[in-house]
Amino acid sequence: MSSASDAHHGKSLILEARDGYVKLLADPQSGEIFGGACVGPVGGELIYEIVTALAKRMTVHELAVLPHDHPTLAEIWTYPAEALAGRIPAPQ
Repeated sequence: MSSASDAHHGKSLILEARDGYVKLLADPQSGEIFGGACVGPVGGELIYEIVTALAKRMTVHELAVLPHDHPTLAEIWTYPAEALAGRIPAPQ
Protein backbone atom coordinates (compact mmCIF):
# COMPACT_ATOMS: atom_id res chain seq x y z
CA MET A 1 0.00 0.00 0.00
CA SER A 2 1.19 3.47 -0.78
CA SER A 3 -0.49 6.84 -0.67
CA ALA A 4 0.14 10.40 -1.77
CA SER A 5 -1.16 13.72 -0.52
CA ASP A 6 -2.27 16.74 -2.52
CA ALA A 7 -0.19 19.04 -0.30
CA HIS A 8 2.78 19.20 -2.72
CA HIS A 9 1.12 18.25 -6.00
CA GLY A 10 1.47 20.96 -8.65
CA LYS A 11 -2.06 21.01 -10.07
CA SER A 12 -3.56 20.80 -6.58
CA LEU A 13 -1.57 23.85 -5.56
CA ILE A 14 -2.73 25.74 -8.67
CA LEU A 15 -6.36 24.91 -7.88
CA GLU A 16 -5.86 25.56 -4.16
CA ALA A 17 -7.20 22.05 -3.53
CA ARG A 18 -4.72 21.00 -0.86
CA ASP A 19 -6.96 18.57 1.04
CA GLY A 20 -7.04 15.10 -0.40
CA TYR A 21 -5.08 11.94 -1.00
CA VAL A 22 -4.87 8.82 -3.12
CA LYS A 23 -4.10 5.31 -1.95
CA LEU A 24 -3.01 2.41 -4.14
CA LEU A 25 -3.11 -1.28 -3.13
CA ALA A 26 -1.08 -3.92 -4.94
CA ASP A 27 0.02 -7.52 -4.60
CA PRO A 28 3.41 -7.43 -2.85
CA GLN A 29 4.79 -10.24 -5.04
CA SER A 30 3.52 -9.45 -8.53
CA GLY A 31 2.77 -5.74 -8.23
CA GLU A 32 -0.71 -6.25 -9.70
CA ILE A 33 -3.01 -3.45 -8.61
CA PHE A 34 -5.98 -4.74 -6.62
CA GLY A 35 -7.47 -1.55 -5.26
CA GLY A 36 -7.29 2.15 -4.77
CA ALA A 37 -9.02 5.04 -3.09
CA CYS A 38 -9.04 8.78 -3.48
CA VAL A 39 -10.49 11.61 -1.47
CA GLY A 40 -10.66 15.19 -2.63
CA PRO A 41 -12.58 17.71 -4.71
CA VAL A 42 -12.56 15.59 -7.90
CA GLY A 43 -12.05 12.14 -6.41
CA GLY A 44 -15.06 10.83 -8.33
CA GLU A 45 -13.26 11.59 -11.58
CA LEU A 46 -9.79 10.45 -10.50
CA ILE A 47 -10.90 6.98 -9.43
CA TYR A 48 -11.62 5.97 -13.03
CA GLU A 49 -7.91 5.65 -13.75
CA ILE A 50 -7.72 2.92 -11.12
CA VAL A 51 -10.93 1.30 -12.39
CA THR A 52 -9.21 1.07 -15.79
CA ALA A 53 -6.03 -0.29 -14.20
CA LEU A 54 -8.08 -2.97 -12.44
CA ALA A 55 -9.94 -3.90 -15.63
CA LYS A 56 -6.62 -4.29 -17.49
CA ARG A 57 -4.95 -6.07 -14.55
CA MET A 58 -2.12 -3.56 -14.60
CA THR A 59 0.86 -3.67 -12.29
CA VAL A 60 2.25 -0.75 -10.35
CA HIS A 61 5.20 -0.85 -12.74
CA GLU A 62 2.90 -0.28 -15.71
CA LEU A 63 0.97 2.50 -13.99
CA ALA A 64 4.18 4.22 -12.89
CA VAL A 65 5.35 4.62 -16.50
CA LEU A 66 1.94 5.43 -18.00
CA PRO A 67 2.23 8.89 -19.59
CA HIS A 68 0.33 11.67 -17.84
CA ASP A 69 -0.03 15.27 -18.90
CA HIS A 70 1.50 17.85 -16.56
CA PRO A 71 0.09 19.53 -14.66
CA THR A 72 -3.02 17.41 -14.18
CA LEU A 73 -4.67 15.99 -11.10
CA ALA A 74 -4.58 12.47 -12.56
CA GLU A 75 -0.79 12.38 -12.51
CA ILE A 76 -0.97 12.08 -8.72
CA TRP A 77 -1.53 8.32 -9.25
CA THR A 78 2.07 8.02 -10.43
CA TYR A 79 3.35 8.94 -6.95
CA PRO A 80 2.14 5.85 -5.08
CA ALA A 81 2.70 3.70 -8.19
CA GLU A 82 6.36 4.75 -8.33
CA ALA A 83 6.78 4.20 -4.59
CA LEU A 84 5.37 0.68 -4.81
CA ALA A 85 7.29 -0.13 -8.01
CA GLY A 86 10.47 0.73 -6.12
CA ARG A 87 9.64 -1.84 -3.44
CA ILE A 88 8.25 -4.66 -5.59
CA PRO A 89 10.52 -6.50 -8.03
CA ALA A 90 9.55 -5.93 -11.66
CA PRO A 91 8.00 -8.95 -13.37
CA GLN A 92 10.31 -10.85 -15.71
